[in-house]
Amino acid sequence: MDVYVVGSAIDIPKTFRNAAANNALYDPPGLVARIRTPTGEQRVATLVRQSLGVFVATFVPDAGGVWGYAFAADGAAPLVVDGQVFVRPAAA
Repeated sequence: MDVYVVGSAIDIPKTFRNAAANNALYDPPGLVARIRTPTGEQRVATLVRQSLGVFVATFVPDAGGVWGYAFAADGAAPLVVDGQVFVRPAAA
């Protein structure tokens, strides 16, 4: 699990390939990046498309603890990729 500091931007890259199309890069329809705070609150991350099939979700944590993230698409077969990052409190 990666470790970050409260207040520092976290970039989460993700590449999407279509297994039904010879693993070609593709943009999932309705793609969103969701964030779960250590207290369970749900948020939406800023999502930037860098090129076909390549995205970066960015968020700035405001508390220490384990933050979860998921990419979800609204296509025929919804896609969810879960992961976590650990955020430590900023140094005093």
